[in-house]
Amino acid sequence: MGNNTAIFLLFIFSFFLSFMWVGCSKDSPTAPPQEVPPPATGVYVLNEGVMGKGNASLSFYVPDSNKVYPDVFSSVNKRGLGDTGNDIVLYKGRVYIVVQQSQKIEVISSTDQKSIGTIQLQGVKSPAKICILNDAKGYVTNLYDRSVTVFNPTTLEIIKERIPVGSYPSGLTAASNKIYVCNSGWGADSTVSVIDAATDQVVKTIVVRRQPSEIVLTSKGELVVKCDGYMDWSNAANNLPGWLVIIDPARDTSVASFQIPLSKYGNPGHMAISSTGKGFVKTSPGILTFQANTRMLDSTLVVVSPTVYSFGWDDAAERLYVTDARDYSSIGDVTIYDSRGSKQTSFSAGIIPGTLAFKR
Repeated sequence: MGNNTAIFLLFIFSFFLSFMWVGCSKDSPTAPPQEVPPPATGVYVLNEGVMGKGNASLSFYVPDSNKVYPDVFSSVNKRGLGDTGNDIVLYKGRVYIVVQQSQKIEVISSTDQKSIGTIQLQGVKSPAKICILNDAKGYVTNLYDRSVTVFNPTTLEIIKERIPVGSYPSGLTAASNKIYVCNSGWGADSTVSVIDAATDQVVKTIVVRRQPSEIVLTSKGELVVKCDGYMDWSNAANNLPGWLVIIDPARDTSVASFQIPLSKYGNPGHMAISSTGKGFVKTSPGILTFQANTRMLDSTLVVVSPTVYSFGWDDAAERLYVTDARDYSSIGDVTIYDSRGSKQTSFSAGIIPGTLAFKR
């Protein structure tokens, strides 16, 4: 009788706990869904994420409300962006996002952030940088494949799998119906490949300086190539400074160059140029300015900070958005400066905030 009573009491107690658990679960608050940004003017921040973790993300910042939407791709499309976000461009209402280790380009609408489609590259190409020439042709460099892939930005179909170029191609841009590709060689190459967009063949190779990695077309119609130089960690005597090289796309020749002194600024990083020809380049002590149109350094640090990871220049608002990756594993920050380098505000983005794109 005593055993039966004990079993009965245990049953009643278990039932009571189950009831309480169900009741608490039903009444417990759930995490609110992430907000989706309005179709407004704003800034996309592509957060690289930690390589191999598959945690790249896309933030969107609205300057008018000073509000940041931390992960708009996942919020809208209910899936992750992928592994290592490397580049982002806007073209005619679409956002093209290069996800390097996932070997793909994600395409979303800039109005509602919904997925339009995915361009999946074959093999381990390691896509790096992207440019859109027109409605029918876009180009992306492939680091490991030493090539450029041509795709249709409207239909998202691959037109040509690979155009062989130089070693470890990185930055690229379009000018005069040609595509200019920086062959970085990770310090071992010094050339820019010129692709005829009509035939998608390399028609010329221009020798610049060591490790060209970025190239920008100025409002003057010239190309500025940022060459990183070379860093030999085992023997500093072999180190080479960075350079800015000017190319005339009418003749496809180098017409000028100026050095970024190694002892003062170290090897350069990211570069941007405004519509007025004012240039910005990342250096060891901060962001250095130069004049692309007159081909000279200002020797002015518009932002003094050794923690600059990347940056973007908002031409319309004349604002400089500077990212800080912090410890490269937790949430990074973006700080906004005016054209004189005065801090305006800052906001949190994602893990390793890198490339920025401005929506107008």
